[in-house]
Parts: sequence; structure tokens; C-alpha cells
Amino acid sequence: MRGPDASAFLQGLMTQDMGLFRTEDAKRAAIFTTFLNVKGKIIFDAFIAKPLLANQKDDDLELWVDVAGEDGDQALKHLKVGNTTLYLAAEIRH
Repeated sequence: MRGPDASAFLQGLMTQDMGLFRTEDAKRAAIFTTFLNVKGKIIFDAFIAKPLLANQKDDDLELWVDVAGEDGDQALKHLKVGNTTLYLAAEIRH
């Protein structure tokens, strides 16, 4: 997931605080979280990774969402809902 609003978009869908990437431990590589539906029920678990990419800036932030294979289709469906301003690239690995 990439774009200036990627962090805020994910924050609205998951239980973990995206602010953990901006704390004094700025080299934090990943966080574990759960994604919820509108009723607050868990849909899937995931790792959100902030890769150390050359020249990455907050206004062009890239985050990786890593989910279990069996949750891949559900994750893509959930992340695409209402997503009109973010670039979403997905790669499913088995």
C-alpha cells in the first residue's frame, strides 16, 4: 500500500496504532495487528511492515500488508472497499 494517506487509511481498519512507526524507535520494521469489520469482529490478522526503502518520505509512504494465504482474498476485498485515493498492489505468495 502506498501514498500519503496509507497510514491513516490502515489506522481506520485495524486495532494496532500506526503511530508506533513514528515513535522514538523509528527503525521499527513491523507490527502485528488484526483487521475488523464495521461491527468490530475480527476478519483477519496481518503484519504491517514499513520497509527501509531508499528515499522513502512520509508523503509517499509504502507499507506492506502480510496476511496468511487463506486470508488473502478476504484481505484484498476488505482493503479495496472505499479505497479511491490509494494505490494498492497485491502479491499472493504460497
